[in-house]
Amino acid sequence: MDKKAAADGLVVPPNSAKVDALQAAHGRAHLLAIGVDDYDSSSGFHALKVCVNDAITVRDRFLDIEQLNADKARCRALTSKSQRPPSRGEILRALRQLAEEADQADRLVLYFSGHGHRISGEFYLVPQDAFASDDVTALVSLSDVLKGLNASAAKQKLLVIDACLSGPDTKHLKATLADVSPKFLKEYLAQTSGVAILCSCGIDEESTIQSPNPKLSLFTHYFCEGLAGHMEALESGMLTLSSLYSYLSIQVRSRAKSYHHRQNPALSNTVQGLFLLGDFRTPLLQASALDLEQYPVKALEFRDRESAQVKDVLTEIKRWTAYSEQYLEGVVNAQLGAYFGDVLGKAAAAISKKLGLPIAEVTVDEASLRFPDGGYSIEYRRKDLKSGFFRHSVWFGRSWFDRPQNIVTILDCIDMQPEQMILELSGKRSLESMIAGVLARGWELESQRLPNEFTVKRGPYRMRCTSDEIRFEGFLPQEILGSDAEPEKQSLIEGVLRLLPTSN
Repeated sequence: MDKKAAADGLVVPPNSAKVDALQAAHGRAHLLAIGVDDYDSSSGFHALKVCVNDAITVRDRFLDIEQLNADKARCRALTSKSQRPPSRGEILRALRQLAEEADQADRLVLYFSGHGHRISGEFYLVPQDAFASDDVTALVSLSDVLKGLNASAAKQKLLVIDACLSGPDTKHLKATLADVSPKFLKEYLAQTSGVAILCSCGIDEESTIQSPNPKLSLFTHYFCEGLAGHMEALESGMLTLSSLYSYLSIQVRSRAKSYHHRQNPALSNTVQGLFLLGDFRTPLLQASALDLEQYPVKALEFRDRESAQVKDVLTEIKRWTAYSEQYLEGVVNAQLGAYFGDVLGKAAAAISKKLGLPIAEVTVDEASLRFPDGGYSIEYRRKDLKSGFFRHSVWFGRSWFDRPQNIVTILDCIDMQPEQMILELSGKRSLESMIAGVLARGWELESQRLPNEFTVKRGPYRMRCTSDEIRFEGFLPQEILGSDAEPEKQSLIEGVLRLLPTSN
């Protein structure tokens, strides 16, 4: 893969009209995620293990993935671990609040993981305080749930059910009703508009909790992967209800088969037009040209290194056993000003000349060079007693952000081919949104330790992100910062920065 292809995988060309239209169609998401584990066995429903985690993980996806365009103040989890657990009354109260808080431009998502039940052809969600399996007053009917959703002014509503049916041998199963199928669901939607129902499995099937993630059920694991922008769940960079359902159908069916089960998610939909769940191609921040001051960036730093021998600097050394590694490291650093004096002097003269800076503003002091709002330094780092490396670092403050080609010029004056570029962010940022946007553009996840850091790669390029800095490797400065020869071409760094959420 060539460098242009890799860079293009992360860059999103600006198109204000298209962005405005998509934002208008992509209303704010309101979510209520319900998860019930703590059933009383005397009710006829056994306790469950993953439903609370299911609901919390779904809630966290909407909070963390900026591309889902959620109203974070309107994304709630109601679980067995909540201060007010999901009783029948609490579920109906929370459903009413969900419906009343939304306006026409919003999208509602109601998610339920817990037991499901059927009495005389009617489907029920089983609340935590259910006292019997044969008394409808102990349950929450699907009809009442749909009426509650339909009472909302929101133009689009999605009900997601990962429901369980208890049985004598259901250790690894979350068995939904035998007749939960698109045809069955459509009967519920006959008097309802603007609502879609997505269930974890279809007719005559069982829904398993065996999953690649042991803390989540199978269906919810892949549902959350889709919400995070998995490439196979996207259609032209967008997560639609249709593309999500296609992804779930393939992944859930295939994985369930490997567990020797049959499971096919079911969908019924009365929503008019496109049901857009997430837009992973639209930048989170807009700009017509690179302007780092629009982004939460405090400074840029470039680094490279070269191998070094202690005797190259300390030419008089004779008795190695008389010194420690730490002592020699300190002595070498103390001598670097003299060792690199000519190199630093020539670099200072070149910077003054090429950028037209006053000589007095470009100064050399020991093993460092200073210029307005920036600088260059050299440091020795030991590997062992006799050898180590010189680390060269150049940093630029915010005043340079609107002059990217001048940054490249200074790197040329120093004769630096940086192996790494570091963006120092001005505040902590959520990594969930960034990782979703990057993976949706075809990058491969190399390692992740969320919420602390993740690393992605594509071809020869690598990017490591933490909450307060981004490190690039394998890129030329011109690829990162743009080129005077192609001013209309968006730089790689702009595409990366547009993945930064504006707040936590």
